Amino acid sequence: MKIDKELISVDFEKCSELSQYLLSVQIPLDREESTLPCLDPILIGNFYLLLVAICHQTSPLNKSPLKGIVDGKELKGWDYLFKKLEQEASRNPKLLLVDSWVSFSPEYLQSLYHDDQFGNSLSDPIGRTALINNLGSVMLAQGWNSLEDIYLECGRQVAEGYPNLLGQLTLFEAFRDPVKKKSFFLLSLMRNNGLWNYRDEENLGPPVDYHEVRGHLRIGTVKILDLSLHLKIMSQEQVSEREDIFIRQAVVDAIMLISKQTGMTPSQLHYLFWNIFRSCCTRETPHCHKCPPEPHLPERYQHLADQGSETQCPFSKHCDSADNTQKYIEHIFVTDFY
Repeated sequence: MKIDKELISVDFEKCSELSQYLLSVQIPLDREESTLPCLDPILIGNFYLLLVAICHQTSPLNKSPLKGIVDGKELKGWDYLFKKLEQEASRNPKLLLVDSWVSFSPEYLQSLYHDDQFGNSLSDPIGRTALINNLGSVMLAQGWNSLEDIYLECGRQVAEGYPNLLGQLTLFEAFRDPVKKKSFFLLSLMRNNGLWNYRDEENLGPPVDYHEVRGHLRIGTVKILDLSLHLKIMSQEQVSEREDIFIRQAVVDAIMLISKQTGMTPSQLHYLFWNIFRSCCTRETPHCHKCPPEPHLPERYQHLADQGSETQCPFSKHCDSADNTQKYIEHIFVTDFY
């Protein structure tokens, strides 16, 4: 997909500057902090298919983020989404069978993510349930019992030939996004956990979400050229669907360019950016030059923030916004794409 270059552009020089920095430090391999769920191997793919289908807008602007206590630890967003589904699936593996998805109810989904301390913080249970119901309907209609069936039918091909994984995933409502955030995320999870490999891995792009949009706009690898769009983002006015797609596609293009310049995979860069942006480059209180004393980055990324006796955002020396009081917040668009 091509972006509208009158609205937005990828800054080649800023991407090159960032690439030179990344080549000077050790960047961890791409992997999840969460371990594989303890499930029957054939159900693990269904676990991730269901989980990724409902993984969007877990920290909606001006609303309480999804969070809860699991095993005595407070978790938020994706981490809580993962652990609660893993707990429930361990008790009741049948919820990962496609037949059960057709009859999923909003009440059941709400109860699954209810927390005794934080209550019901999962937004839009009705919309998320509709996506799960659609998963079941499509799987049954296609004669698929597991995500593995789709993988084998596509001959391990991400985008080449027919059928291919990206094409088949678009049959599901949850994976219809033209920028393919959830599709790339699902395929990355399956590969990074050692479950799948692909014949055309070069077609596996980065699963860009709102944390990465915010971070790349602030650093300046992506530039908003249109004054009207700039004002919309700064004033937190909702953008159009077309503008949303162009913004996210520009971030994808920037990451793909940095991948080409560094030799790092798009998935490896996604995990780097996602972890740093959601930990250091936060929406309201980014800590550009001084991080809080308590641990906030995953341990494998902490060395990037260590600057002598201080810790700071690893990108602060290369960021256009580090010393600005007014910073971009990710654009507003109500969607289930990301």
